[in-house]
Amino acid sequence: MQEIVQRMLEVEREAAARIAGAEAEAAKVLEDARSGAERLLAESRQQALAEARALIEGAREEAGRERTEKVEQAMQSLEARLAVIDGQRETVVQSMASVLLDGAAGD
Repeated sequence: MQEIVQRMLEVEREAAARIAGAEAEAAKVLEDARSGAERLLAESRQQALAEARALIEGAREEAGRERTEKVEQAMQSLEARLAVIDGQRETVVQSMASVLLDGAAGD
């Protein structure tokens, strides 16, 4: 009978040891999972930050191209207006010269 009781106690100790080992293994797995999740989260944040920076840089470049294009268009418009004004000025000068020469010839 004493052997049976000792065997039961031994079985209980083995079971308790197995349970303790399983709990320790479960805690390790849980810690590994937490650590992995934190690492993935940090990597995801870094990737999102890099993508956001790339989008911002692309938007800045696009805005710069648009600004340059608008400045070039404005310059072309001004040059065209200046050409028209130069043409009008030349016409006025020729008209004045004609009037002055015709007036001088009539004297």
